[in-house]
Amino acid sequence: MSTTTGRPTNNRQPSARPRRCSSGSQTQARALSTDSLERAIAFTEWLIDTVGELVQTYLEDQYDYWTAAIGDGRPATDSFDLEDPAAPDTPDRLTQRLRQSDQFSPDYLQLFETVCTAAAAIHDETDISTRETACLEAGQTLARWHTADSVSHHREMVLEHSPHAQPPTQLPDWAKSITARLHLFNTIPSDRVAAIYDEVGGGIVMSATLTPLEEYKQTAGLAPLEQPATDNLAGTPPAGTPIGESPVDSRPVVTRTYDLAFPAQRRASWILDLPSYTKRNRGAPTQEWGQMTPTRKQYARALGEIAGSQGNHLVAMPNYAEAEWAGEWLDAQVDKPVYVDQSSGADETTALLGSFFQADHAVLITSSLGTVTEGIDYDGDKLHCATVVGVPYRNIATGRAQAIIESYDREVADGSQSGFDTAVGIPAVRKARQAIGRVIRGPAERGVRILLDERYAQTGKYGVGQYLSPAEAAEFRTIDSDMLSFGFEQFWD
Repeated sequence: MSTTTGRPTNNRQPSARPRRCSSGSQTQARALSTDSLERAIAFTEWLIDTVGELVQTYLEDQYDYWTAAIGDGRPATDSFDLEDPAAPDTPDRLTQRLRQSDQFSPDYLQLFETVCTAAAAIHDETDISTRETACLEAGQTLARWHTADSVSHHREMVLEHSPHAQPPTQLPDWAKSITARLHLFNTIPSDRVAAIYDEVGGGIVMSATLTPLEEYKQTAGLAPLEQPATDNLAGTPPAGTPIGESPVDSRPVVTRTYDLAFPAQRRASWILDLPSYTKRNRGAPTQEWGQMTPTRKQYARALGEIAGSQGNHLVAMPNYAEAEWAGEWLDAQVDKPVYVDQSSGADETTALLGSFFQADHAVLITSSLGTVTEGIDYDGDKLHCATVVGVPYRNIATGRAQAIIESYDREVADGSQSGFDTAVGIPAVRKARQAIGRVIRGPAERGVRILLDERYAQTGKYGVGQYLSPAEAAEFRTIDSDMLSFGFEQFWD
Protein backbone atom coordinates (compact mmCIF):
# COMPACT_ATOMS: atom_id res chain seq x y z
CA MET A 1 0.00 0.00 0.00
CA SER A 2 3.01 2.31 0.24
CA THR A 3 2.80 3.36 -3.39
CA THR A 4 5.29 5.76 -4.93
CA THR A 5 2.90 8.04 -6.75
CA GLY A 6 4.13 11.24 -5.11
CA ARG A 7 7.05 13.45 -6.06
CA PRO A 8 10.63 12.79 -4.84
CA THR A 9 11.64 14.49 -1.64
CA ASN A 10 14.88 15.62 -3.34
CA ASN A 11 17.67 16.05 -0.79
CA ARG A 12 15.52 15.52 2.26
CA GLN A 13 16.57 12.57 4.43
CA PRO A 14 13.89 9.94 5.16
CA SER A 15 14.23 10.56 8.88
CA ALA A 16 13.47 14.25 8.31
CA ARG A 17 10.07 13.62 6.76
CA PRO A 18 7.26 14.96 8.95
CA ARG A 19 5.03 12.33 10.53
CA ARG A 20 1.52 13.12 9.45
CA CYS A 21 -0.22 10.49 11.59
CA SER A 22 -0.78 10.40 15.32
CA SER A 23 0.57 7.77 17.67
CA GLY A 24 -2.96 6.38 17.79
CA SER A 25 -2.83 5.82 14.05
CA GLN A 26 0.54 4.12 14.39
CA THR A 27 -0.86 1.76 17.01
CA GLN A 28 -3.79 1.09 14.71
CA ALA A 29 -1.34 0.30 11.91
CA ARG A 30 0.32 -2.43 13.95
CA ALA A 31 -3.07 -3.96 14.68
CA LEU A 32 -4.05 -4.38 11.02
CA SER A 33 -4.49 -7.95 9.92
CA THR A 34 -2.95 -9.50 6.85
CA ASP A 35 -6.45 -10.11 5.48
CA SER A 36 -7.35 -6.42 5.70
CA LEU A 37 -4.16 -5.45 3.88
CA GLU A 38 -4.72 -8.03 1.16
CA ARG A 39 -8.29 -6.85 0.76
CA ALA A 40 -7.09 -3.24 0.45
CA ILE A 41 -4.58 -4.26 -2.21
CA ALA A 42 -7.34 -6.07 -4.11
CA PHE A 43 -9.54 -2.97 -3.86
CA THR A 44 -6.71 -0.77 -5.15
CA GLU A 45 -6.35 -3.04 -8.17
CA TRP A 46 -10.12 -2.97 -8.71
CA LEU A 47 -10.12 0.83 -8.44
CA ILE A 48 -7.29 1.20 -10.95
CA ASP A 49 -9.16 -1.03 -13.42
CA THR A 50 -12.46 0.80 -12.87
CA VAL A 51 -11.00 4.28 -13.20
CA GLY A 52 -9.07 3.09 -16.24
CA GLU A 53 -12.27 1.88 -17.91
CA LEU A 54 -14.13 5.12 -17.13
CA VAL A 55 -11.33 7.28 -18.51
CA GLN A 56 -10.79 5.03 -21.53
CA THR A 57 -14.48 5.23 -22.43
CA TYR A 58 -14.47 9.02 -22.12
CA LEU A 59 -11.33 9.44 -24.24
CA GLU A 60 -12.68 7.17 -26.96
CA ASP A 61 -16.02 9.00 -27.02
CA GLN A 62 -14.41 12.45 -27.10
CA TYR A 63 -11.24 11.93 -29.12
CA ASP A 64 -11.42 8.47 -30.77
CA TYR A 65 -7.94 7.75 -29.37
CA TRP A 66 -6.30 9.09 -26.22
CA THR A 67 -3.32 10.73 -27.95
CA ALA A 68 -5.71 13.23 -29.55
CA ALA A 69 -6.56 14.52 -26.07
CA ILE A 70 -3.05 15.94 -25.62
CA GLY A 71 -2.46 17.44 -29.06
CA ASP A 72 -1.64 21.05 -29.84
CA GLY A 73 -4.33 23.46 -28.77
CA ARG A 74 -5.78 21.09 -26.19
CA PRO A 75 -6.19 22.41 -22.63
CA ALA A 76 -3.78 21.21 -19.96
CA THR A 77 -6.71 19.83 -17.97
CA ASP A 78 -9.97 18.17 -18.90
CA SER A 79 -12.79 16.69 -16.87
CA PHE A 80 -15.97 14.70 -17.13
CA ASP A 81 -18.88 14.20 -14.77
CA LEU A 82 -19.44 11.05 -12.78
CA GLU A 83 -22.94 12.08 -11.73
CA ASP A 84 -25.82 14.12 -13.12
CA PRO A 85 -26.17 17.48 -11.30
CA ALA A 86 -29.90 17.50 -12.01
CA ALA A 87 -30.37 14.06 -10.42
CA PRO A 88 -28.66 14.15 -7.00
CA ASP A 89 -30.48 11.03 -5.85
CA THR A 90 -28.88 8.95 -8.60
CA PRO A 91 -25.57 7.36 -7.51
CA ASP A 92 -22.40 8.42 -9.29
CA ARG A 93 -20.77 6.01 -11.72
CA LEU A 94 -18.06 4.86 -9.32
CA THR A 95 -20.62 4.11 -6.62
CA GLN A 96 -22.73 2.25 -9.18
CA ARG A 97 -19.72 0.11 -10.08
CA LEU A 98 -19.17 -0.64 -6.39
CA ARG A 99 -22.79 -1.73 -5.99
CA GLN A 100 -22.42 -4.03 -8.97
CA SER A 101 -19.17 -5.51 -7.68
CA ASP A 102 -19.08 -9.00 -6.19
CA GLN A 103 -16.08 -8.09 -4.00
CA PHE A 104 -16.80 -4.65 -2.55
CA SER A 105 -19.61 -2.31 -1.58
CA PRO A 106 -19.73 1.49 -1.20
CA ASP A 107 -19.35 1.06 2.58
CA TYR A 108 -15.88 -0.37 2.03
CA LEU A 109 -14.58 3.11 1.14
CA GLN A 110 -14.61 4.05 4.82
CA LEU A 111 -12.79 0.86 5.80
CA PHE A 112 -10.27 1.56 3.06
CA GLU A 113 -9.49 4.91 4.68
CA THR A 114 -8.48 3.10 7.87
CA VAL A 115 -5.98 0.97 5.98
CA CYS A 116 -4.64 3.99 4.10
CA THR A 117 -4.16 5.90 7.35
CA ALA A 118 -2.26 2.98 8.81
CA ALA A 119 -0.14 2.57 5.68
CA ALA A 120 0.78 6.25 5.76
CA ALA A 121 1.80 5.93 9.42
CA ILE A 122 4.06 2.98 8.63
CA HIS A 123 5.53 4.84 5.66
CA ASP A 124 6.30 7.91 7.76
CA GLU A 125 7.98 6.10 10.63
CA THR A 126 10.15 3.83 8.48
CA ASP A 127 12.63 4.27 5.65
CA ILE A 128 10.58 2.42 3.05
CA SER A 129 11.04 5.12 0.42
CA THR A 130 12.41 8.63 -0.09
CA ARG A 131 9.23 9.52 -1.98
CA GLU A 132 6.03 10.82 -0.48
CA THR A 133 2.98 8.59 -0.37
CA ALA A 134 -0.47 9.72 -1.48
CA CYS A 135 -2.36 6.92 0.26
CA LEU A 136 -3.47 9.05 3.24
CA GLU A 137 -5.08 11.66 0.98
CA ALA A 138 -6.51 8.93 -1.26
CA GLY A 139 -8.16 7.22 1.68
CA GLN A 140 -9.64 10.46 2.98
CA THR A 141 -10.98 11.41 -0.45
CA LEU A 142 -12.63 8.04 -0.99
CA ALA A 143 -14.20 8.09 2.48
CA ARG A 144 -15.69 11.53 1.77
CA TRP A 145 -16.77 10.25 -1.63
CA HIS A 146 -19.00 7.77 0.18
CA THR A 147 -20.33 10.04 2.95
CA ALA A 148 -20.68 13.45 1.25
CA ASP A 149 -24.17 14.26 0.02
CA SER A 150 -24.86 14.95 -3.65
CA VAL A 151 -26.72 18.21 -3.03
CA SER A 152 -23.66 20.17 -1.94
CA HIS A 153 -20.99 18.07 -3.67
CA HIS A 154 -20.23 17.14 -7.26
CA ARG A 155 -18.24 14.07 -8.29
CA GLU A 156 -16.10 14.25 -11.39
CA MET A 157 -12.95 12.91 -12.99
CA VAL A 158 -10.19 15.44 -13.67
CA LEU A 159 -7.59 14.62 -16.34
CA GLU A 160 -4.25 16.43 -16.28
CA HIS A 161 -1.73 16.37 -19.11
CA SER A 162 1.37 15.25 -17.22
CA PRO A 163 3.78 13.02 -19.16
CA HIS A 164 5.45 10.21 -17.21
CA ALA A 165 8.77 8.79 -18.35
CA GLN A 166 8.13 5.43 -16.69
CA PRO A 167 4.48 4.94 -15.70
CA PRO A 168 3.62 1.85 -13.64
CA THR A 169 3.16 -1.11 -15.94
CA GLN A 170 -0.26 -2.00 -14.51
CA LEU A 171 -1.73 1.29 -15.77
CA PRO A 172 -3.29 1.70 -19.25
CA ASP A 173 -1.43 3.37 -22.15
CA TRP A 174 -3.06 6.77 -21.66
CA ALA A 175 -1.43 7.00 -18.21
CA LYS A 176 1.87 7.71 -19.99
CA SER A 177 0.69 11.28 -20.56
CA ILE A 178 -2.49 11.75 -18.53
CA THR A 179 -3.06 11.68 -14.78
CA ALA A 180 -6.64 10.90 -13.74
CA ARG A 181 -7.93 12.16 -10.40
CA LEU A 182 -11.23 11.48 -8.66
CA HIS A 183 -12.42 14.93 -7.63
CA LEU A 184 -15.09 15.66 -5.01
CA PHE A 185 -16.04 19.32 -5.49
CA ASN A 186 -17.83 21.19 -2.69
CA THR A 187 -20.48 23.26 -4.48
CA ILE A 188 -21.60 25.16 -1.36
CA PRO A 189 -18.51 25.75 0.81
CA SER A 190 -20.05 28.40 3.09
CA ASP A 191 -20.31 26.18 6.17
CA ARG A 192 -16.75 24.98 5.69
CA VAL A 193 -15.60 28.59 5.49
CA ALA A 194 -17.72 29.42 8.56
CA ALA A 195 -15.83 26.75 10.48
CA ILE A 196 -12.58 28.56 9.68
CA TYR A 197 -14.03 31.95 10.66
CA ASP A 198 -15.23 30.45 13.93
CA GLU A 199 -11.64 29.70 14.93
CA VAL A 200 -10.64 33.38 14.95
CA GLY A 201 -11.62 36.07 17.41
CA GLY A 202 -12.87 38.46 14.75
CA GLY A 203 -12.11 39.88 11.37
CA ILE A 204 -12.85 42.42 8.67
CA VAL A 205 -13.96 41.51 5.15
CA MET A 206 -13.51 44.59 2.98
CA SER A 207 -13.91 45.24 -0.73
CA ALA A 208 -15.67 47.64 -3.07
CA THR A 209 -17.26 44.73 -4.95
CA LEU A 210 -19.23 42.80 -2.29
CA THR A 211 -22.71 44.10 -3.14
CA PRO A 212 -25.32 42.65 -2.58
CA LEU A 213 -24.20 42.14 1.00
CA GLU A 214 -26.92 39.71 2.13
CA GLU A 215 -26.05 37.32 -0.67
CA TYR A 216 -22.36 37.70 0.10
CA LYS A 217 -22.94 36.88 3.77
CA GLN A 218 -24.67 33.65 2.78
CA THR A 219 -22.20 32.41 0.18
CA ALA A 220 -19.03 33.54 2.01
CA GLY A 221 -19.81 31.72 5.25
CA LEU A 222 -20.76 34.75 7.35
CA ALA A 223 -24.50 34.07 7.67
CA PRO A 224 -24.04 30.76 9.57
CA LEU A 225 -22.07 32.61 12.24
CA GLU A 226 -25.14 34.72 13.08
CA GLN A 227 -27.38 31.75 13.78
CA PRO A 228 -27.86 30.66 17.42
CA ALA A 229 -26.64 27.16 18.15
CA THR A 230 -26.62 24.71 21.03
CA ASP A 231 -22.97 23.73 20.84
CA ASN A 232 -19.75 25.07 19.48
CA LEU A 233 -18.37 24.10 16.11
CA ALA A 234 -15.98 21.19 16.37
CA GLY A 235 -14.12 20.61 13.14
CA THR A 236 -16.63 20.99 10.31
CA PRO A 237 -20.42 20.71 10.15
CA PRO A 238 -22.14 17.58 8.87
CA ALA A 239 -22.26 17.26 5.11
CA GLY A 240 -25.36 18.82 3.61
CA THR A 241 -26.13 21.08 6.58
CA PRO A 242 -28.35 23.85 5.14
CA ILE A 243 -26.97 27.35 5.16
CA GLY A 244 -28.08 29.14 8.31
CA GLU A 245 -28.33 25.92 10.31
CA SER A 246 -24.68 25.24 11.00
CA PRO A 247 -23.84 24.29 14.61
CA VAL A 248 -21.81 27.45 15.21
CA ASP A 249 -22.17 29.64 18.29
CA SER A 250 -23.93 32.88 17.39
CA ARG A 251 -21.46 35.57 16.33
CA PRO A 252 -22.32 39.19 15.44
CA VAL A 253 -21.83 40.09 11.78
CA VAL A 254 -22.07 43.84 11.18
CA THR A 255 -22.16 45.37 7.69
CA ARG A 256 -21.15 48.86 6.66
CA THR A 257 -21.34 50.53 3.26
CA TYR A 258 -19.70 53.78 2.19
CA ASP A 259 -20.38 55.95 -0.82
CA LEU A 260 -17.59 56.80 -3.24
CA ALA A 261 -15.98 59.80 -1.56
CA PHE A 262 -14.33 61.22 -4.67
CA PRO A 263 -15.99 64.25 -6.36
CA ALA A 264 -18.86 63.10 -8.58
CA GLN A 265 -18.13 65.80 -11.18
CA ARG A 266 -14.77 64.19 -11.87
CA ARG A 267 -16.29 61.00 -13.26
CA ALA A 268 -18.82 59.99 -15.91
CA SER A 269 -20.72 56.70 -15.61
CA TRP A 270 -22.66 55.39 -18.61
CA ILE A 271 -24.61 52.32 -19.69
CA LEU A 272 -24.77 52.03 -23.47
CA ASP A 273 -28.14 50.74 -24.61
CA LEU A 274 -26.86 48.20 -27.15
CA PRO A 275 -28.33 44.70 -27.75
CA SER A 276 -27.15 41.98 -25.37
CA TYR A 277 -23.64 40.91 -26.32
CA THR A 278 -24.41 37.22 -26.10
CA LYS A 279 -22.67 34.58 -28.18
CA ARG A 280 -25.81 34.11 -30.26
CA ASN A 281 -26.26 37.83 -30.92
CA ARG A 282 -22.65 38.71 -31.69
CA GLY A 283 -21.88 35.71 -33.91
CA ALA A 284 -18.40 34.73 -35.05
CA PRO A 285 -15.53 37.16 -34.31
CA THR A 286 -14.81 38.24 -37.88
CA GLN A 287 -12.96 41.33 -39.09
CA GLU A 288 -15.00 41.49 -42.31
CA TRP A 289 -17.67 44.17 -41.90
CA GLY A 290 -20.03 42.46 -44.33
CA GLN A 291 -19.85 39.21 -42.36
CA MET A 292 -20.52 40.78 -38.95
CA THR A 293 -23.91 40.37 -37.30
CA PRO A 294 -25.87 43.61 -36.71
CA THR A 295 -25.04 43.36 -33.01
CA ARG A 296 -21.29 43.01 -33.60
CA LYS A 297 -21.37 45.98 -35.98
CA GLN A 298 -22.96 48.17 -33.30
CA TYR A 299 -20.33 47.16 -30.77
CA ALA A 300 -17.52 47.62 -33.31
CA ARG A 301 -18.66 51.20 -33.94
CA ALA A 302 -19.04 51.96 -30.24
CA LEU A 303 -15.63 50.51 -29.38
CA GLY A 304 -14.03 52.60 -32.12
CA GLU A 305 -15.51 55.79 -30.67
CA ILE A 306 -14.60 54.88 -27.10
CA ALA A 307 -11.02 53.85 -27.88
CA GLY A 308 -10.52 56.87 -30.12
CA SER A 309 -11.25 59.36 -27.35
CA GLN A 310 -8.44 60.91 -25.34
CA GLY A 311 -6.25 59.13 -22.83
CA ASN A 312 -5.56 55.54 -21.88
CA HIS A 313 -8.43 53.07 -22.17
CA LEU A 314 -9.03 49.66 -20.59
CA VAL A 315 -11.52 47.50 -22.50
CA ALA A 316 -12.69 44.26 -20.83
CA MET A 317 -14.26 41.78 -23.25
CA PRO A 318 -16.28 38.67 -22.24
CA ASN A 319 -13.35 36.32 -22.97
CA TYR A 320 -9.88 36.24 -24.48
CA ALA A 321 -11.12 35.27 -27.96
CA GLU A 322 -13.30 38.38 -28.04
CA ALA A 323 -10.37 40.42 -26.70
CA GLU A 324 -8.25 39.24 -29.62
CA TRP A 325 -11.01 40.24 -32.05
CA ALA A 326 -11.38 43.69 -30.48
CA GLY A 327 -7.61 44.22 -30.51
CA GLU A 328 -7.31 43.46 -34.20
CA TRP A 329 -10.35 45.59 -35.01
CA LEU A 330 -9.27 48.63 -32.99
CA ASP A 331 -5.69 48.44 -34.22
CA ALA A 332 -7.05 49.31 -37.66
CA GLN A 333 -9.53 51.91 -36.39
CA VAL A 334 -7.68 54.16 -33.93
CA ASP A 335 -4.47 56.15 -34.14
CA LYS A 336 -2.93 54.94 -30.90
CA PRO A 337 -1.10 51.83 -29.65
CA VAL A 338 -3.36 48.85 -28.95
CA TYR A 339 -2.18 46.24 -26.43
CA VAL A 340 -3.96 42.89 -26.18
CA ASP A 341 -3.68 40.87 -22.97
CA GLN A 342 -3.92 37.13 -23.38
CA SER A 343 -3.91 34.30 -20.85
CA SER A 344 -0.21 34.21 -20.00
CA GLY A 345 2.32 34.13 -17.19
CA ALA A 346 3.01 36.87 -14.65
CA ASP A 347 6.17 38.09 -16.41
CA GLU A 348 4.38 38.64 -19.72
CA THR A 349 1.49 40.44 -18.00
CA THR A 350 3.88 42.70 -16.06
CA ALA A 351 5.73 43.64 -19.26
CA LEU A 352 2.46 44.37 -21.06
CA LEU A 353 1.21 46.61 -18.25
CA GLY A 354 4.56 48.40 -18.13
CA SER A 355 4.27 49.33 -21.81
CA PHE A 356 0.68 50.48 -21.36
CA PHE A 357 1.45 52.57 -18.28
CA GLN A 358 4.25 54.39 -20.09
CA ALA A 359 1.83 55.54 -22.77
CA ASP A 360 -0.55 58.45 -22.34
CA HIS A 361 -2.76 57.64 -25.30
CA ALA A 362 -3.23 53.86 -25.69
CA VAL A 363 -5.72 51.00 -25.45
CA LEU A 364 -5.38 47.86 -23.32
CA ILE A 365 -7.80 45.04 -24.16
CA THR A 366 -8.31 42.02 -21.95
CA SER A 367 -10.89 39.52 -20.71
CA SER A 368 -13.20 40.50 -17.84
CA LEU A 369 -12.30 37.13 -16.32
CA GLY A 370 -8.56 37.83 -16.51
CA THR A 371 -6.14 39.23 -13.97
CA VAL A 372 -5.53 42.80 -15.15
CA THR A 373 -9.05 43.90 -14.22
CA GLU A 374 -8.55 43.32 -10.49
CA GLY A 375 -5.85 43.86 -7.90
CA ILE A 376 -3.85 46.28 -10.08
CA ASP A 377 -3.73 49.98 -9.26
CA TYR A 378 -4.14 52.20 -12.32
CA ASP A 379 -3.45 55.35 -10.33
CA GLY A 380 -2.61 58.84 -11.54
CA ASP A 381 -2.75 59.23 -15.32
CA LYS A 382 -2.39 55.53 -16.06
CA LEU A 383 -6.07 55.17 -17.00
CA HIS A 384 -8.79 57.54 -18.19
CA CYS A 385 -11.62 55.21 -19.22
CA ALA A 386 -12.66 51.66 -18.31
CA THR A 387 -15.21 49.82 -20.44
CA VAL A 388 -16.83 46.44 -19.80
CA VAL A 389 -18.31 44.82 -22.90
CA GLY A 390 -21.14 42.39 -22.24
CA VAL A 391 -21.87 40.62 -18.96
CA PRO A 392 -18.87 38.47 -17.94
CA TYR A 393 -20.67 35.23 -17.20
CA ARG A 394 -18.44 32.25 -16.59
CA ASN A 395 -18.88 29.14 -18.71
CA ILE A 396 -21.95 27.33 -17.39
CA ALA A 397 -21.86 24.48 -19.91
CA THR A 398 -19.84 22.25 -17.58
CA GLY A 399 -21.24 19.71 -15.17
CA ARG A 400 -19.51 21.42 -12.27
CA ALA A 401 -21.10 24.78 -13.11
CA GLN A 402 -24.53 23.18 -13.39
CA ALA A 403 -23.98 21.39 -10.08
CA ILE A 404 -23.22 24.70 -8.36
CA ILE A 405 -26.37 26.27 -9.80
CA GLU A 406 -28.48 23.27 -8.80
CA SER A 407 -27.02 23.32 -5.29
CA TYR A 408 -27.83 26.97 -4.72
CA ASP A 409 -31.28 26.44 -6.20
CA ARG A 410 -31.96 23.87 -3.49
CA GLU A 411 -30.10 25.34 -0.52
CA VAL A 412 -30.14 29.13 -0.85
CA ALA A 413 -32.77 30.35 -3.26
CA ASP A 414 -35.77 31.73 -1.38
CA GLY A 415 -37.82 32.91 -4.34
CA SER A 416 -36.18 36.32 -4.48
CA GLN A 417 -33.19 34.98 -6.42
CA SER A 418 -32.34 31.73 -8.15
CA GLY A 419 -29.33 29.48 -8.08
CA PHE A 420 -28.26 31.11 -11.35
CA ASP A 421 -28.43 34.53 -9.69
CA THR A 422 -26.31 33.39 -6.77
CA ALA A 423 -23.75 31.30 -8.65
CA VAL A 424 -23.48 33.17 -11.96
CA GLY A 425 -25.33 36.49 -12.23
CA ILE A 426 -24.10 38.26 -9.10
CA PRO A 427 -20.46 37.12 -9.51
CA ALA A 428 -20.54 38.36 -13.13
CA VAL A 429 -21.59 41.85 -12.07
CA ARG A 430 -18.91 41.81 -9.38
CA LYS A 431 -16.34 41.10 -12.11
CA ALA A 432 -17.68 44.03 -14.13
CA ARG A 433 -17.54 46.23 -11.03
CA GLN A 434 -13.91 45.24 -10.47
CA ALA A 435 -13.02 46.20 -14.04
CA ILE A 436 -14.63 49.65 -14.04
CA GLY A 437 -13.14 50.22 -10.60
CA ARG A 438 -9.66 50.42 -12.16
CA VAL A 439 -10.36 54.05 -13.14
CA ILE A 440 -10.74 56.85 -10.53
CA ARG A 441 -8.30 55.70 -7.86
CA GLY A 442 -7.95 59.03 -6.06
CA PRO A 443 -9.80 62.32 -5.41
CA ALA A 444 -7.76 64.27 -7.97
CA GLU A 445 -8.31 61.83 -10.85
CA ARG A 446 -10.84 62.06 -13.66
CA GLY A 447 -12.26 59.25 -15.73
CA VAL A 448 -15.13 57.56 -17.52
CA ARG A 449 -16.77 54.24 -16.60
CA ILE A 450 -18.81 52.46 -19.27
CA LEU A 451 -20.98 49.33 -19.12
CA LEU A 452 -21.55 48.33 -22.72
CA ASP A 453 -24.69 46.16 -22.78
CA GLU A 454 -28.39 46.89 -22.33
CA ARG A 455 -28.70 44.22 -19.63
CA TYR A 456 -27.04 46.52 -17.09
CA ALA A 457 -30.04 48.85 -17.45
CA GLN A 458 -32.61 46.06 -17.23
CA THR A 459 -33.94 44.07 -14.30
CA GLY A 460 -35.69 40.73 -14.22
CA LYS A 461 -34.93 37.43 -15.88
CA TYR A 462 -32.59 38.70 -18.59
CA GLY A 463 -31.26 41.83 -16.90
CA VAL A 464 -28.56 42.35 -14.29
CA GLY A 465 -29.46 45.87 -13.20
CA GLN A 466 -30.88 44.48 -9.96
CA TYR A 467 -27.35 43.48 -8.93
CA LEU A 468 -26.03 47.04 -9.06
CA SER A 469 -25.81 48.84 -5.75
CA PRO A 470 -28.32 51.67 -5.13
CA ALA A 471 -25.50 54.19 -5.58
CA GLU A 472 -24.43 52.61 -8.88
CA ALA A 473 -27.99 52.43 -10.18
CA ALA A 474 -28.46 56.13 -9.40
CA GLU A 475 -25.18 57.25 -10.93
CA PHE A 476 -24.98 55.24 -14.15
CA ARG A 477 -26.92 56.99 -16.94
CA THR A 478 -28.27 55.00 -19.87
CA ILE A 479 -27.30 56.68 -23.13
CA ASP A 480 -27.55 55.93 -26.83
CA SER A 481 -24.31 55.04 -28.61
CA ASP A 482 -24.84 58.02 -30.94
CA MET A 483 -24.22 60.26 -27.92
CA LEU A 484 -20.78 58.83 -27.15
CA SER A 485 -18.68 61.45 -28.92
CA PHE A 486 -20.75 64.27 -27.47
CA GLY A 487 -20.50 62.74 -24.01
CA PHE A 488 -16.71 62.50 -24.15
CA GLU A 489 -16.41 66.07 -25.43
CA GLN A 490 -18.64 67.40 -22.67
CA PHE A 491 -16.79 65.51 -19.95
CA TRP A 492 -13.23 66.33 -20.97
CA ASP A 493 -13.81 69.98 -21.94
